[in-house]
Amino acid sequence: MLKMSMKCEYCGGETVQRKVRKQHWLKGRLYIVENVDAEVC
Repeated sequence: MLKMSMKCEYCGGETVQRKVRKQHWLKGRLYIVENVDAEVC
């Protein structure tokens, strides 16, 4: 599989793929989703 390197839009550093926890408020309720794929620096 071909992996492309990405640049962080905030600091310009290289990013890597990691699993993260996403927190999202919707209609006054907090939803937490774990193991979300994300590109982070």
